[in-house]
Formats: sequence, C-alpha cells, structure tokens
Amino acid sequence: GKDLGFSIGLSVPVNSQINVAFSWAKETNTIAGQTDGIANSLGAQVIYSINPALAAYGGVVSTEVTPSSIDTTALKSTVSKTAIGLRYNF
Repeated sequence: GKDLGFSIGLSVPVNSQINVAFSWAKETNTIAGQTDGIANSLGAQVIYSINPALAAYGGVVSTEVTPSSIDTTALKSTVSKTAIGLRYNF
C-alpha cells in the first residue's frame, strides 16, 4: 500500500506563561490504486509555564477514520483522547 499524508500546526504564545497550539493531520492509504482508508485528526493543547523548569499541560485530539468504500462491513469511527500532566525540564 501507499500512504500519503500531511500535518500542519500552529503554536501561539498568549503571554509569557501560556502557550496554545492547534494541529490538523490527514492520511490516505491506497492499495492497488484504490483508497483503503482515510484518517483525519484535530488537536489542541494548552501549556502553562509554572516556572522556567516546570510546566502543566492539557490537550485533546480527535481522530476520525473512514474505511475503504470497498469494504461494506467496516464502519466509520471516531476516537477522542484527552491528556493532562506536568513536564519538568532537567
């Protein structure tokens, strides 16, 4: 099969402590010249700098997968994930 995809993102500093980021990605898989499936993902993240070494973050991503039109038994699906945490730079 052949994969063809791209991603684009944007990161915006809101102020000296807050950074907001957005991203979009799309991938199409083809086999023998026919589309085998398409995946689209959208994401967003907020990073809050507590001090120069420590930051808190939270993010969400949603991925929609459209299966091949050849496979009539496969269903379109959407998966969403959420993450929060702390990041420490040594």
